[in-house]
Amino acid sequence: MKATDSGFTLIEMMIVVAILGILAGVSVMKYQEYVVRTQVNRVVFELAGYKSAVEVNINQGRSLTNSEIGFTPSNLTTASLGGDVANFNADGSGSLQVVIGRDAHTVMHGLIIQHVRSVSGEWRCQLDTSAVVSNWDPSYLPDSCLAP
Repeated sequence: MKATDSGFTLIEMMIVVAILGILAGVSVMKYQEYVVRTQVNRVVFELAGYKSAVEVNINQGRSLTNSEIGFTPSNLTTASLGGDVANFNADGSGSLQVVIGRDAHTVMHGLIIQHVRSVSGEWRCQLDTSAVVSNWDPSYLPDSCLAP
């Protein structure tokens, strides 16, 4: 009985490696998109958490400093306790605003997230991508926010 050679040929191995490379490339791109979307949503919802404190302080006529609304800086934004994130007028209109930076994905650095309050007390979320240096994709925009 004669033994035959068995195993993969060099061409078969090269094809498998090429397919794995393509799958890895697509996976890394999708993962990066997921990270960006997740971080944008996190900052949007963290900032939205201060809307109720703003409403209370506006109704009670108190100031809107970071300490009054209980603001804690996120590691994804450039905000600090030194600069107020709330900017409101005497009539109650204004906004909560942060700029994404620090530990956030570099695609988002410079993105401005705002929760804008009208005089009537209606809130809306909007993103300003004009300062974003990297490639911003509209698919990163949360459903609850508007782009200018």
